[in-house]
Amino acid sequence: MPNDSLQPKTGTLGRAPSKWLFPSSASEALIRTGWGCWLTLLAVVSIMFLVKGGDRSVVWYYHAASAAWWAGQDLYSGQVDSFNYLPAFAVLFTPFHLMGPVLAGLLWRWLSFAALTGGFWRLVRLIAPDKAPLVLGIMLVLAIPGVAGMVRNGQATTIMTALMIHAAADMAEERWSRASLWLGLAVALKPLAIVLILLSGALYRPMLWRLIAAMAVVLLLPFLAASSGYVVAQYRAMAEQYGIAYGAALGPWSEFGMMMMKFGLPLPPAAMTALRLAAALATLGLASVARKRHEDRLGAFYILALSICYLMLFNPANEENTYGALAGIVAASAAAALVRRRPVWIAACLVVLCVALGSDGYGTLVFQATKLWFKPLACIVFLGFLLPQLLTREERA
Repeated sequence: MPNDSLQPKTGTLGRAPSKWLFPSSASEALIRTGWGCWLTLLAVVSIMFLVKGGDRSVVWYYHAASAAWWAGQDLYSGQVDSFNYLPAFAVLFTPFHLMGPVLAGLLWRWLSFAALTGGFWRLVRLIAPDKAPLVLGIMLVLAIPGVAGMVRNGQATTIMTALMIHAAADMAEERWSRASLWLGLAVALKPLAIVLILLSGALYRPMLWRLIAAMAVVLLLPFLAASSGYVVAQYRAMAEQYGIAYGAALGPWSEFGMMMMKFGLPLPPAAMTALRLAAALATLGLASVARKRHEDRLGAFYILALSICYLMLFNPANEENTYGALAGIVAASAAAALVRRRPVWIAACLVVLCVALGSDGYGTLVFQATKLWFKPLACIVFLGFLLPQLLTREERA
């Protein structure tokens, strides 16, 4: 008689049991758990959006901007928290605007989520190419607290972050034209991407003329969709708007100046301006060191991380959700530390930071206690882990 122990195991219907339900290793289980939690986030966000029956998030501003553009009306209201994007955004968002708020709200979030997911995959390949699937599985879980609010609200920060990650990954692979394309599109969707554009142009010579061309396309695109007089008027209004939004030293924003005020150490506007300039030069210097001391993929990761940390600390108009851009960087670092079995205390602290970046989603009590000061402090703590690794010269083969 045949030896039953040598027969393939089968389920009740005579088929081999699903590898999804019965992973063959702990690593596979972690990977599947990570993807399951990550996709559950998208499902929950979609259901919450549909239950509300309309888009009451920041996406409303995007619809209003596209409507105003095609009606020949002003995009900028002169308020700090109104439309703070380039005119190109109003043109690019038009297909979503024409779908109506419900379908557009869903598709905008799904597109942003898909772009971010692809970006996360490329991010882990920069820092742990040999363990990328496992690092990604862990990262997806750790990123949820920090990115959930950003995804739920349909923030343009989501897709901007994704495009910045794709650009960094392409620079590591010397795909200069494609990297410039992503950065041009990123700044068209949210001007904060200009920090990575400036760093890339300064540090990667092949990127310079390509970035100039990409920015020219972004700035000239609106002229194809409206009269030149109207477009010029909108650029003038945008300049005034940015003067209001970025000239204010303090406000209800989550950044370094407000953190210092919460600590009872307010900095005058001139001091904050000087600090931003000094931090910009320091960021450029550190990014240059990262590129010289590390191989291309890690150098690109550090440059990306530095640009995002600079934005978190010194963009004068940060919202709590803006820190979703940092959450992916911290989550990737924490996941890599866990997989590489770095010192336990480092991995544990990075995991705690991942949880901390979701402080605005843990109820009113926690939100009010941490509002405006806590996330900038978390960013500074993360820099405390990042910079020693960045400054350590890597042994190259």
